Amino acid sequence: MPPFTLEEPKELDFLESVSGFHSGYLSILTRARTMEFYEEVATRFKNMLTSLEGMRDWITDDRIIDGAYFSIEKGHIDDLYEPFGLEASYPFHNLVCRISLAYQAVRAHLAPHLQSLFLSDFPVELLYLVISFVADSDIPALANTCKGLRLLCGQDRRLHKRLFFRMRYSMEPLHISFPPLQEDLYLDIIEHMETARRRVSSSMRALANAAVYTANIRYISWDNEWDHKWPSHVSRYLLLPPPTDTQIFEPLYNHIVNAIAQLPVQHVRFVSLAISRRILDHIARHPRVTRLTIERYTSSPSLLEVPSLAPKLLNVTFLAIGFHGDQYTHRTQWRLITMFPALRHLYAYTCDVTDVAIRYPIMYGSMFHIHSLETLHIQGSSRYVEALTRWISLASAVSEVFVPGRLQRFKLQTRKAVPYDEARHLVTTLAACHPNIRILVLEGLDHVYPDFVGFIARSFSSLQGLSIVRYKTGSQTTSRVCDWNEAIFKYAEMMCPAKSLRHLEINTLWPSPVLSPRLLAVLYKTLHCRNPLTEETGWERLAGGGVCDVTSIALPFATHCPSTETFAIRCGECFFSCRIHHPADGKTTFSDVRSVNKHDRFESWNPKPGSTWDCDD
Repeated sequence: MPPFTLEEPKELDFLESVSGFHSGYLSILTRARTMEFYEEVATRFKNMLTSLEGMRDWITDDRIIDGAYFSIEKGHIDDLYEPFGLEASYPFHNLVCRISLAYQAVRAHLAPHLQSLFLSDFPVELLYLVISFVADSDIPALANTCKGLRLLCGQDRRLHKRLFFRMRYSMEPLHISFPPLQEDLYLDIIEHMETARRRVSSSMRALANAAVYTANIRYISWDNEWDHKWPSHVSRYLLLPPPTDTQIFEPLYNHIVNAIAQLPVQHVRFVSLAISRRILDHIARHPRVTRLTIERYTSSPSLLEVPSLAPKLLNVTFLAIGFHGDQYTHRTQWRLITMFPALRHLYAYTCDVTDVAIRYPIMYGSMFHIHSLETLHIQGSSRYVEALTRWISLASAVSEVFVPGRLQRFKLQTRKAVPYDEARHLVTTLAACHPNIRILVLEGLDHVYPDFVGFIARSFSSLQGLSIVRYKTGSQTTSRVCDWNEAIFKYAEMMCPAKSLRHLEINTLWPSPVLSPRLLAVLYKTLHCRNPLTEETGWERLAGGGVCDVTSIALPFATHCPSTETFAIRCGECFFSCRIHHPADGKTTFSDVRSVNKHDRFESWNPKPGSTWDCDD
């Protein structure tokens, strides 16, 4: 293969970019390796291949003509070159060689190498410390790079909207089978914890001296990794200082208080830190803080002992509680609600899959203001929800402000299947106390009967989004596809009263004794196959090909609920979904039938695990 010309046109740089994406030789790329950039260069590459294919009859492979391997008739060179901005003098053989190299790279590595981390993903305090330490480096290239980062951080506001401070856990010797002597080990732990605290304090001081990096802060988080990364086989009560230890944490709390007072934050998050009255008082006085996340709650014993004396944060309208520990710890964590009388959005979740499922309080005290909530989202609940039902009912009974309640969005996801009687009682109570619910998500039901679905449709006249997931067995903990109790059309008939329903999400197939219309069509086309096409194999075959029998299941619901716009079948983390159209002629049609492995398409109806609805005021 002869060498390229010395002056290669820049119009062909996209060929090098395609090669870089697929070969992994990324140094040739001059832009961030985003999907948008890849689609841009891949589209140009595809168009060039298409143009070349259309002129195949005029391309010759001749080693004699002009000493080149490939040539094209001169009358067609302009038709090929002009759309890509190439000069007619550019050797055609060079173009073929470059296309060949790019094509070989694509064939060798079909998946492109996309960039997974960007500058905006790094904590700002880390960027600032790196810039401060090496901007004056003796190495000119490093110093220039850091100066460029400093300028970029000052211009790009996205780089400094979120701050994360972590007390890094660094006691690997604890994870060996036979740790050192207890006294020496305790001193080492104290030393390492103080080192971690000093690093966080140093970062916060450095950040406080740079106003350009803090002017747009909206989210700030403090995380004590020592609490949740501590090895389970080592007694934490004898060796690990508690988060209330003033010797270690008091200097850090001083910086936290100063940061809350000075930064224009809206959302504050604490993980495994003791929340003192002093910190809460500063949050209560902050003019912008409206959202608070508390994970692995730790506090001084006297903070919530007398609810009437606990601080009141009237400015916080969104509260997220990350539960951990046993059921007795859960009762204390639920009492956090007493400090937020203006609460409108509550998100309760388990911090880890190994944690105990969320248990509900028996004595409710002054927590009856949950009746005024607009959003209630519980992720990782216990299967026994009778206490939750009683709590909702009593809160409505003692309320004198909102009758009925203001609840608009309710999601309950349980670890194991909820008994049918308790699920029915919960929905009945919600219908009586909060009949204006617009989005209802129930994940983890033991049984789903048509009359249960019909009761939901009749009771919530404003219902726009409904998601029901049944667990096939009592020990199932994921939303796998499983048969429901009756035929699909029976559930669809009971959904008729849901006149405003826009989105429906279930996790069932067409009943196994009967083949669905779509599978019957597949069966008709595949009669020559030796293996009979059962419902299960049909599902696997269709799903494996990227197509699901979602339209057959959606058709009865689309017929009985003419306002439905989207329909989805849950299969673990995957969605088989379609869009429904109701034209004036009455012929229901489906579009955008596909399988998606992300929740983004329906996150506004059913938040993905680890997140909740966007509750910005």
